[in-house]
Order: sequence, then structure tokens, then C-alpha cells
Amino acid sequence: MVMARKHVLLVLFYVCSLHLCSGRTLLQNSRWNTEYGYPGVKIRLTKKGADHVKDVGVKLLNEEIAGLRGLRVQHALSQPGLEGKIEVEDITVLNFKPATYSDINFLPPSFIVLGLENLDITLTGRFLGTTPLFTVPGIVHGDIRQMTIALTTNFHTTQEGLMAVNVVNCSTVIGYSQFTLNPEGPLSAIVKTFELQINEIIRQRIPALFCNSLREIIEKNSPKLFQRLSRTYLSDHFKKFDGSTVIDRFIRKFTQGLYLDNVNIFDPVITNNYFETQQLGEVRYNESTDRAPFFPKYMNTSQDSDRMLYLYGSEYIFNSLLYHAYQTDRLSLKLEEANLPDKYKGFVRTSCNENAGKDGDFVSGICVGKLIPSIEQHFPNTTTSFHLLPHDLPEFRFADGVGSMDVSTRILTNVKVNGSWTQILVSSASGQTDIKLMAENGKFSGDLKLKKLNVRLHRSAIEGIDPESIEQLAPLAKTFLGPQLAKGLKQGFPYPLQDSITFIEPDLSIHEGYVQLATDFILGETKLREKVRQAFENIKRGAF
Repeated sequence: MVMARKHVLLVLFYVCSLHLCSGRTLLQNSRWNTEYGYPGVKIRLTKKGADHVKDVGVKLLNEEIAGLRGLRVQHALSQPGLEGKIEVEDITVLNFKPATYSDINFLPPSFIVLGLENLDITLTGRFLGTTPLFTVPGIVHGDIRQMTIALTTNFHTTQEGLMAVNVVNCSTVIGYSQFTLNPEGPLSAIVKTFELQINEIIRQRIPALFCNSLREIIEKNSPKLFQRLSRTYLSDHFKKFDGSTVIDRFIRKFTQGLYLDNVNIFDPVITNNYFETQQLGEVRYNESTDRAPFFPKYMNTSQDSDRMLYLYGSEYIFNSLLYHAYQTDRLSLKLEEANLPDKYKGFVRTSCNENAGKDGDFVSGICVGKLIPSIEQHFPNTTTSFHLLPHDLPEFRFADGVGSMDVSTRILTNVKVNGSWTQILVSSASGQTDIKLMAENGKFSGDLKLKKLNVRLHRSAIEGIDPESIEQLAPLAKTFLGPQLAKGLKQGFPYPLQDSITFIEPDLSIHEGYVQLATDFILGETKLREKVRQAFENIKRGAF
């Protein structure tokens, strides 16, 4: 009778515990921001950073112009009694003097203006004048001097959350322009009469070449860069966790299909001192169907512009990640002898190895039966398992110069009896974890430390168990779970756009509700040089 009653108690206890832990319904947290209107990520390019980008861009532009050849222009010619066309081919730069002054300025509310002043260029090329009656070849050469270019670009966010970049104006002023025709053959005098028209053609077309090339570089490549920033896949950076241990499997599952949804939610903010994107910053999974039921809070960032680049990340980044991980059941963890590293296998045994711990290794000398004697008394010489299930959605926050996270976990303890698992305890653990974020060695990373942990017994199938003894489970978290989970944070992920820019002396700091990275950078020339070259090649493919 007693045994039957005990078995019924175990069944009811098992069903009750599953009911407590199976739900995924969340009650709205009073600390959630439910008002849409603030970004979770902001990327600020300052005037100092823009000047560096401009300097590199102008340098590469000068290189391409100085070696330019193979351009061609054509234009219809018309005079009373004479109709035809003139084609100038193999236009080659003989001499090029770069701009004596260049600048880039932010123009609120949505423009950036690039200026180049006093460019000089000497050109030569072969021409062919054609009419229905005759054809005259020859050579043309001359100079354009004191050319100034002003290019205005507009930035705004599309309905899809992408960044639209449009050159809305490109104007040129030429101080001096003179080209001379040297026609060949007996009809050269007739072609010479078109010299003024040809001068005007070249005077218009060469500046147009500069504008078209700059427009292509900006309008084709800038949106691609912003698109790369709008979605960042994170899971690839955690492939080293191959699932060989329980923590590796947890980290692999936690990061699989993970990405940063960083679409632009508002037009960028442009002041006289900086250009700043306004991005969502929601971390989610490929299979996530719904958005997080809360939004980023206001980030009270300063107007700093001393460094080239500032990255701001709201605590919303981390809380959205935790929400989607919770909803997709990525926060549960099962610890048992079969999946623990050798060093920790003895911990889940109900009876300790008598020789363990004699070599000074404190961890190997611990077992659950030693920490909770009632377990060893009722179930000696067997093994246990611990199933950790999130009791509530963890909450992350930045405050007082550190990142921290509140955790609340339900712990189901099972024991192996005659080859079958029997549930014996339902307990809970709640506490706070401090998370130190770092920006070093080319990546964002972190470290995790359990600051406090309280373990409490809720139900027990073991008669006479001391409720306070369950607190002895805390060493499991502090000596194993904490350090092992920290491995995932330490792995981290690379800085954005590493193939294009190199961060110089990045400085990471924690503020109320957000983290800030302030850095200078060096813009890589290799890829940009290819983009500049490609823009001029595209122009050369067709007459202009």
C-alpha cells in the first residue's frame, strides 16, 4: 500500500512538473518599451571619418584619371549646307594635375556634398570627321584647367528598410578650355571650321565623364555597403562548437540560424558634424516568425564626434536575442553523465569515487550525493541528470558600467533506477550574471561571471529531504556551467566590414541602456580601387 501510494505520488509529481515547465506564454514585462520609435543600433560617421574616406577616394580617383585612355566621344555636326558627325577616339590623358583642394561636408537634413577644386588635365585623341561627301581624319589635343566639381548626394530610407543613395546634383565650373584640331588631307580646312563646336563638345563631355564616374561609384556601391550592414549572419562565427560536449551542443543550437536584423527604420540623421544611421538591431533566428513584443528604448547618446566612427548598441539587441531563443526553446539544457566532459562526470553520481579529489582537484571530488546526502541514502551508486528549463524570460541590461542579466531556471532532477529514469526533485535557480563586453583582436567578445545564485526546492519525491540542502547545487553552476558558457561569449564575432576597414584603437564603454564603441579606422584601398576602375571601364564601353 505504501509502495503504491509512492508510485502514484511520483506520477502526479512528474505530470505537475511538466505542466509547470512546458509553457512559452509570456506576460508583458512592465519594463518593456512598447512604443515604437527608437533605433536599437546607430552607426555614426563623423566629419573626421568622412574626411579620411574622401582622402582615400580622391587618391584612387586621381590614380585612375592620370592613367586614363581609351575614351571616345561622338557628336553630330551641323552647318548650313553641311551635315555630318565627328568621333574622337582613344582619348588619352597626357598630363593631370589633381585638385589643389578637396572637401566633404554634411548638409542637414539629408545631404553630403563633395567638392574638388582646380583640376588641370591635358588630353589628346584621334578624330574622324564624316559627312555624306567626305571623311577627314586627324588629331585633337588641348587642355582643361581650373575645373571645379561639386557633387551633392541624398540619403534616405526606403520602405523595405534599405538605404537609398542618390546623386541629386553634380555641377562643374571650368576656368579655361582650349582644344586644337590637326586634320589630315586636302579637306582639312573645311574640318577646321568645326573647331569651335568641337571645343564646346569636349568642354561639356569631359566634366560629364567625371560626374558620371562619381555618380556610378556612389550610387552603385554605397547601397551595397549599407545592405551588408542591414543583415549580419552570426552563426558562421560559432562553427568551432561542433557538438562534442553538452555545452558545445548548447552553444551550437543557440547560435544556429542566428542573425542581426539591422534594417534602417528611419532616415539617417545628418548634422554638421556627423552622419548617423537609425537601425533596428533585432537579433533573431531564421525560423523566428514574429517580432519581439517590445522595442528599443531611447539611447541618450552624446554628440561626440572626436573619433572617426561610433557604434551604438542598445540592450534591446541582447533582449531580442533572449526572447527569440526562449520562444524557439534554445535556452534549455540537460546535464547527464553521458554528455559531460570527463572532468565533470563524477558530479552527477549519487556516490562519490573514494579516490577522487585526492590529487587536489576539488571538482573531481564533488558528487551530487555528497552535496545532497538524502539522494545518496535513497539511491546509492547510480547517476542523476539535471534538466534546466527557463522559468521566465531572462532580462539583460546595461547599467553602472557593466552588462548584467537576470536568470530564472527550473531544474528537474532525475535518478536512474534499474535502467529507467525517475524524477525526484523540482527546484529553481535564480540569480544575476555579470557580462563583460570587449572589443579587441578584431572582434566583439565577452566574458560571463555568476555574481549570485539562489537555489530553492519546490517539490521532492524523497521523503525527509532537507530543503536547504538543495542550495548545495550552486557549485554546479559556478564551477561548470558559468565557465563553460563563457566560452561562447569569448568566441565573439568580427567587427563589421572587416574586409574594407581596419579599426584603430577601438574603445568600448558601457552607458545607461547601451554600449558604445568609439574608434578611428583605416579604409582599405584594394576593393575601392577596383570599384573606381570598374566605374571608368563602364563609361569607356559606350560613347558619351
